[in-house]
Parts: sequence; C-alpha cells; structure tokens
Amino acid sequence: MLRPRPQGRPARRALHLPRLRHSFCTRLAEGEVHVDVIRDLARHADVRTTLRYIHTADQRRQAAIDKTFRPPPSPLRQHAAHD
Repeated sequence: MLRPRPQGRPARRALHLPRLRHSFCTRLAEGEVHVDVIRDLARHADVRTTLRYIHTADQRRQAAIDKTFRPPPSPLRQHAAHD
C-alpha cells in the first residue's frame, strides 16, 4: 500500500536514463567536445545514435555558424586602426 505524500512536500520526479543521456551528451557538445569522444563516452556503437542525444540551443547553432564562417578582418581596417 502506498502512503500519501505529506502536504507541502514536492513530488519527486522519476529519474530516467534517457533524460540523463540527453543532458550528458548535450553538455559535452556545448563544451565543444568532439562528437566521436561523446560517442565513446556514451558507449554508442554508431555516431548517428549520439547525434540523436545531442540538443543544442538556436543561439549556440548561430554562434557556431558565425565563428566558422566569419569573414576575415579587412587589412585596410587594421591598418587604419593603427594610425
């Protein structure tokens, strides 16, 4: 028989392994850990499985695109800044 929960006490959330895996993989990806390392740590046989567990925020996606495809600084701007 289950006892009723005492008043004022918050309900416990069930601990789910898939939820922990999603958090674990996502945090590693946000820390810029290579996906192959995340795959190894999560013990996935296939990187496609790992990619399903990684969730990134839109801002992080945009920041990655900006960082990767940012145009190089103009040599004319650099020269003008030193004068």
